Amino acid sequence: MKGYSINRPSTRLIGMLENPALPEPSRDRLEKFFRAFSEVESALVAFSGGLDSSFLLFVAREMLGDRAAAYTAVSPFVPARELKSARALASRLGVRHFLVDVDPLSNPELARNPFNRCYLCKKMVYTKGLLLAREHGFAAFMDGTTASDATQHRPGRQAVMELGVATPLMAAGMSRKDIQEASRMADLETWNKNPISCLATRLPYETLLEPKTLLRIDRAEEILASFGFAGVRVRVHADLARIEVPSQSLAQLAQDPLRSDICREFKSLGFAYITVDLEGFRSGSMDLHLSGDPTDRET
Repeated sequence: MKGYSINRPSTRLIGMLENPALPEPSRDRLEKFFRAFSEVESALVAFSGGLDSSFLLFVAREMLGDRAAAYTAVSPFVPARELKSARALASRLGVRHFLVDVDPLSNPELARNPFNRCYLCKKMVYTKGLLLAREHGFAAFMDGTTASDATQHRPGRQAVMELGVATPLMAAGMSRKDIQEASRMADLETWNKNPISCLATRLPYETLLEPKTLLRIDRAEEILASFGFAGVRVRVHADLARIEVPSQSLAQLAQDPLRSDICREFKSLGFAYITVDLEGFRSGSMDLHLSGDPTDRET
């Protein structure tokens, strides 16, 4: 293919570009994204295991081979099941995977859960990522920020820009929809994965973040997942658990023996009150009192 000076797309990536089902505008954005790797010597990818970073890592591996690697921060904010799936996917892609302990709670300001928590956390996590990239000689450190993120309020994006982290998906104009379709063509299991935000988003702002509370939230959401629910959140208000599931699953929660089983499991975690939010899952429901703009929220 023309226009690639050093690194060229793999046969697999070329096949994606030549797929007749791919609309021309999407093909143009996808090829622009591939070209971003043309002169990259090596790259360390900030990898959470979600839709965007998984596709970014996949393409980095296809374009750069062993010169691409993944970086995942291990912290109390990361759900255990997400860390497990990220490790499994990195292994399947055959990339070197750096798992680095990061403790956001070591920062007293961040631990009190301020409104700019996401910015403070992202800056800590990505500062470590940049140091790791330099230590191991990677020419670039990049993350999965997309064009869709640019149209929404993402406090963490400020840290990305301040630190100079590369954002090739956004630079190519690729939206979440583009990435879903490309991931499906690449047979990545993450193509239809529900977004999973950090566990700190389950608590009201200015509520002290403690490891035991975050662990309890993680276990509560794992319980719901074990019963077959996807796209769930357990919002916590002191000793009250407010369960959010997709609206089509609300009726299922009220059926016994499932209802009784969930109550028993949640009470074993120390919750005194177990409630269901009748509005169902809402991205950023902890932010509703901050802004009337639904895009101005975390998940």
